[in-house]
Amino acid sequence: MRNALLRFCLFILALSVQEVRATHYMGADLVYICNPTGSNPCCYRLLHSVYYDCLGAATIPLPGPPTIHYYDIVGNNTNCNLPVALNAPELISYIEITPVCPNYSTGCTNPSATLNGILQSVHFQDWDMCNLNCTEYTFSWTSCCRNYAITSISTGASIYSYLKINPSAAYCNSSPVFINTPVPYICLNQSTTFIQGAFDAEGDSLVYALDACFMTSATDTVLYNPGYSYTSPFGANGSISIDPTTGEITLSCTTMEVVVFCLKVEEYRNNQLLSTIRRDVQVNVVNCGITNNQPSITGFNSSSNYQLLMDCSNYTNTLTFDVSDPDPNDTIFMVTWDSMIPGGVLSSVINGNTAQATIDLTNVVPGTYTFRIQAYDNFCPIYGRTEEIYTLYFQDSTATLISGLVTDSQNNPIPNCRVYLIKFDPVAQAIWQSDMTYTNASGMYNFTSCGDTVFVKAAPDSLNYPNEIPCYHASEIVFQNANPVALNASSVTADIQTQSGANAGGFGLIAGYLSQGANRMAGFSHNRTANTPLEGVRLVLMNQSLQAVGYTTTDVNGYFAFPDLGMGTYSIWVDAFRIENNLAPVVTLTAIKPILDDLELYLNRKWLELIDATGITPDFLSKAKIYPNPAGSRIQLSGFPNTIKTIRFISMDGKTAWSTVPAKSGQKNEYAIDIPATIAEGIYILEVETTEGLVSGRKIVIKR
Repeated sequence: MRNALLRFCLFILALSVQEVRATHYMGADLVYICNPTGSNPCCYRLLHSVYYDCLGAATIPLPGPPTIHYYDIVGNNTNCNLPVALNAPELISYIEITPVCPNYSTGCTNPSATLNGILQSVHFQDWDMCNLNCTEYTFSWTSCCRNYAITSISTGASIYSYLKINPSAAYCNSSPVFINTPVPYICLNQSTTFIQGAFDAEGDSLVYALDACFMTSATDTVLYNPGYSYTSPFGANGSISIDPTTGEITLSCTTMEVVVFCLKVEEYRNNQLLSTIRRDVQVNVVNCGITNNQPSITGFNSSSNYQLLMDCSNYTNTLTFDVSDPDPNDTIFMVTWDSMIPGGVLSSVINGNTAQATIDLTNVVPGTYTFRIQAYDNFCPIYGRTEEIYTLYFQDSTATLISGLVTDSQNNPIPNCRVYLIKFDPVAQAIWQSDMTYTNASGMYNFTSCGDTVFVKAAPDSLNYPNEIPCYHASEIVFQNANPVALNASSVTADIQTQSGANAGGFGLIAGYLSQGANRMAGFSHNRTANTPLEGVRLVLMNQSLQAVGYTTTDVNGYFAFPDLGMGTYSIWVDAFRIENNLAPVVTLTAIKPILDDLELYLNRKWLELIDATGITPDFLSKAKIYPNPAGSRIQLSGFPNTIKTIRFISMDGKTAWSTVPAKSGQKNEYAIDIPATIAEGIYILEVETTEGLVSGRKIVIKR
């Protein structure tokens, strides 16, 4: 009896061990798509991919297609309404995805093959995500076990995968979707680069990072063997790096290993996290015998540029890409792409270890397209493969006539007014002045341009229109609020009305220096020594009612000045691309402190920052006299309590028109300045610098 019981216990134990060791899991990922059928925006479809090692050191053969997956769903607090399943999980596909040379057998079809081979199963399940009351939901799946061939973690570990959704952050948002299957093989002693990037249908920002791999929950990290970790999955014998913006991963290893690493992708819109997806990946290091170099693919039209802006100025109906392999005995056997340009057709001509791929755009409509091209050589068993990511900004290829009327704040046409044509370059992520013209006697202007959208801006002559503020179409003062002109017809109209400056006048002054800040958000410290003066930045002073008071442009030293102001609270806006003026710095002039002429401003990537707001004694300019104003050929300066070192005439576009070192005219601190005839009529800031280093300014009009 005792022997029989022992035999029975051993039999049950054997079954248990066999069940644990029978699994072949080597990776998984979860993503989701909103409204997959186009008829129900409440429906979110989960797509669950699981990857199986066809050998995996398991003790029984690979099982057949899996039939069901179970998901655990939790919200970010205990009172969350949970999503409702709309159907049972369904199997979409169960196929081999091993990236080996054609006709090369793997363990998926030949148990005695030297390469294990990989199978992928894909399931989907639909969920009702409406009527939810929490800001984050986690869908997770776990199962046992990872295959026993893995060398970097404890054998028999479970596998855990999850995704996170913030349904309240965006209406019917889909998560990023992985473009490529996971990387299964790299060659021993060779560096290999793979793109594990994702595509986001809404164009949201994606951030890639290595992350811990888990077993049964997001706090249950796999047990790494000594020397291994999620940031060093190959231990001391290899390396891994990831590009956080593209998902490009570079791997290398000097010993035969089977390791796992995990990739996390976060999706952001307007700095808000929308979703988090993950991919669990197994990598096999294979002895390929000799070193095989990967092919390379050029940028657009044989260049080194992987982004291209195409409009009527450079339109072509074909794009070309050169492929080459540095190994002379290799052959390019295939060039493919992801077909992410609807209507585009890829063809290739192969000539040994070189090839040229061409995409025909004849049937492609204008739009922004991000796509990938892959090239493969014929090295076996694991072919060399490379992939490049491209972005095509395809704008309308026909020219458009842009015309409009420029009027002042009283609806009067402005003749001889400068009008600028401004374009946005999506490749450089910058705006630039494409053209400039003047209005005719009736206040009309016109341009011919092409592309999707442009901006137009009118700048009246400051001498004849001293109170008018330059504006964009239709009447916006800064670029942040500018209305783009859509070039969607053969001719379009874009009228511009300038605004009148709302300056009540006074002896107040706001002035200072503008320097380069940092590409950073609020809350980080500055390195002041790294900041340099910014020339040519247009600043607009707004009153408390957000009416424009005046404008100026920084000079070569970054200096700016808004003179002749009344007491009150003002904000300083920037007329520049990307700047968010809702973060504009605020300063206040009072009877006690009517002059703030030593402001220290930093222009960061998206906002203007006030670092130091100090003022000098009001006597510096309040008791000084500058006359006559308007002036012709001479001005008089008197009443200065300090010795003047330099006087500069700064034009309204921030340029130093003239500077001089004045000589006293008899009495203490009185000066007579002869204005050269080369100084054109117009409005200037008379910038006065004393020997003590104090700088201030007054507005002066030159009119002869």
